[in-house]
Amino acid sequence: MSQCQQHLQGMQGLSAQWRREVQIGCGLQNLGNSCYLNSVLQCLAHLPPLANSCLAKQHSRSCKLLKENRPCICCTFERQVNSMLAANPHSNGYRMAVAPTAIYNSVHNLNKNLQRGRQEDSHELLRSLVDALERNLLRQAGNYNPQRPPKHPRTVVNQLFGGILQSQVRCLQCGHASSTWDPCMDLSLELANCSSVEDALRRFTAAEKLDGDNKYRCEECKHLVPAQKQMTVYDDPNVLVIHLKRFDGIFGAKISREIAFSETLDLEPYICPSRRIRGGVNGCSSSCSYSNGYTNSNGHSSSSSCLNNRDHSHCSSNGSSSSSSSPQQQDGRSSPGHYVLHG
Repeated sequence: MSQCQQHLQGMQGLSAQWRREVQIGCGLQNLGNSCYLNSVLQCLAHLPPLANSCLAKQHSRSCKLLKENRPCICCTFERQVNSMLAANPHSNGYRMAVAPTAIYNSVHNLNKNLQRGRQEDSHELLRSLVDALERNLLRQAGNYNPQRPPKHPRTVVNQLFGGILQSQVRCLQCGHASSTWDPCMDLSLELANCSSVEDALRRFTAAEKLDGDNKYRCEECKHLVPAQKQMTVYDDPNVLVIHLKRFDGIFGAKISREIAFSETLDLEPYICPSRRIRGGVNGCSSSCSYSNGYTNSNGHSSSSSCLNNRDHSHCSSNGSSSSSSSPQQQDGRSSPGHYVLHG
């Protein structure tokens, strides 16, 4: 098997369900304003497709850097997830918190704007970590070229988080439609006049009329015409990351009101119509992980997740244990994916 095949073989057989019984993950120690990091790690560690790969040590078994005793962010992340989910609870059913020292010491390498000991943005850290994991896999597979990125999907990371957005402009005179497609690893949603995640998604995918001074030059009509522009999801990712933009874009004030979100999220209304008709969409997600992004009123980020019928409450900032509530009944719907919220 070639080196490329070894590193990309994990793209096959990803499962949205836990492949084995997994204890509720432990809490993470606060290493000095590291709650933003802890909340991200808790969300990622409790995503079954990613956690299954880490628990099986799929990457480290064939990692070229590990064999050469060189640092590898994928191996570091894999070890972190294993330490959080290892089945070694204390007699009282709780587990002591572990310190994410290795990743904490690497945050500046992930993103030069991130500094240890300083409050940072959890969404920025998540994007930097996911990008670093993907670059590492591509380099080891001999397929990394920042000028000409490989086609989607590229790695396990891209298969999990990668999606495609479609932007379409339709002429209101002749009906001609022009579409462009852009890869995405998350959705950033405005919260103005929104009370729920669904409201924000409806606003994100709402059709916009181009008229007056903002008319569209139609390729068929050859002149400026009224048109309708709409952004929709063309290919929904297996793990959808939603960034809730909690700061007003005009005045910079933080939006502190509650934003409702549910355990399940039906994506079908936000998929482009042609894809809905063909049935090529996942439909609904079965689990939600939430990270309170840049600090709440107490100056700490926190996370919680509800996965596979279990509600996980994480002491990700400075708690020493994690706990679980009573199982809830499922509604019997299919569960092909997961979604992560960052606010």
